[in-house]
Amino acid sequence: MTTASSPNTYAVLPLREQAKLRDAWLAQRLETVDFLTGTFPHGLDWAATEEAETVLNAAVAMGPREAAAGALAVLAYVTWLRGQGTQAADRLGQAAACTPGHAHVRAVSALTTATPVAAIAADRAHAWKPSRG
Repeated sequence: MTTASSPNTYAVLPLREQAKLRDAWLAQRLETVDFLTGTFPHGLDWAATEEAETVLNAAVAMGPREAAAGALAVLAYVTWLRGQGTQAADRLGQAAACTPGHAHVRAVSALTTATPVAAIAADRAHAWKPSRG
């Protein structure tokens, strides 16, 4: 496992959870995916993203504030993919407060501003649907 001081965005995740997050995206043909517009023509494994989100939220809660920015940026990206732009902006604000100028926070902020609604969020066949339970 990488350390919390590592520049790796997933540094706070155990290897198993890193694999789940990676597998949520790698199950598709990557040449058809556009991360900048949130285009995932074959959909996403939303259950895997929800599991990874649980781990990221725990890491943010447990870790030092300055280490939370990368995890919060990933959480903001997933929230944006779900079509929850306001919540994504809130997470980015929290991330910026943790570490002003963090590269991942700036990148996610730029892409969510450039494309306010992720393509997958507008795709009825593949959009995230809240769990009922």
